[in-house]
Amino acid sequence: MNIPYKGTYVSNIVKDDIEEIMDLTFAIKCFAAYTAAEKINNDEIKSLSKIEEQLLLASKNKDSETALRAGIRLHEFICLTAGNKKLQSTVSKLLGQIHKLRFPAVSMESFSEIIIKEHLEIAAAIKAKDPALSEKKMKSHIQNTKNRLLQCLRMEEQYNSIFQTLTI
Repeated sequence: MNIPYKGTYVSNIVKDDIEEIMDLTFAIKCFAAYTAAEKINNDEIKSLSKIEEQLLLASKNKDSETALRAGIRLHEFICLTAGNKKLQSTVSKLLGQIHKLRFPAVSMESFSEIIIKEHLEIAAAIKAKDPALSEKKMKSHIQNTKNRLLQCLRMEEQYNSIFQTLTI
């Protein structure tokens, strides 16, 4: 929201949108992880191993861009392996909504190692064909992601409030 002579503010709608979208993502992706672990075959395990290699390389090189791409591939892989076309299209729509939200300009580099670790845990559980553990790891990851997004939003709001009080 832009207030003349006062500045730009993040509306509560963004916070509400993050919470609602992430809550839906939580339910859908936990189901997807559980189902993917039930259905994964040996060829798919090989494909998943390649994604794990990309995540490990990103971690070694401290490359947050590669980590982000590999993480997206992992989530796409899980949805495809779950074998539910409606799930795939719903997740795609939710991701589109997430990317349209106005996120603070905070580097995700500080979160990269944590996110890589979470993704590797999810991948390992799916490769082990353990649906309950896959679901548990995905639950933790999605909840942590929601918390990180809300933390970034709070940081931006604090940043904006500091500059509202400054007179130049």
